[in-house]
Amino acid sequence: ILAIAHNNLGNALRGLGRLDDARHHYAEALAAYREYDDRWAIAFLLEDLAALAASAAQPEQALGLLGAADRVRDVIDARRPDSQTDELDGWIAPSLVDLTDEQIAAARAAGRELTDVEALDRATSFCRATAGRGGTGPDGV
Repeated sequence: ILAIAHNNLGNALRGLGRLDDARHHYAEALAAYREYDDRWAIAFLLEDLAALAASAAQPEQALGLLGAADRVRDVIDARRPDSQTDELDGWIAPSLVDLTDEQIAAARAAGRELTDVEALDRATSFCRATAGRGGTGPDGV
């Protein structure tokens, strides 16, 4: 339950533009989901991290994380609902304006090619990359 709380808090903070705070909470959720091998939750968190990467002007990172989430969803046979696809598109599309269709497809495909360990390591590195620089912690949670 604590992992879900961290994930949800990360979503709220991302929505408020507090990206470093969001990274911190996503990292906490990711560690727990990884420990319990909760692939369903991992798929959602990879999508949340893709939205965070897009918000942080890192479109290739966003697409790689989204591709990794696509693969996890395929493995566990959990189709992404249309409403969630629309929401993700709303977060990610604005960051893609400088990429060609080929670059977009290649970045997402590269994420789909990651193993579980590689995808989770990449997600962890992304969470930790700037967490702690100007924003982690003041929420007091």
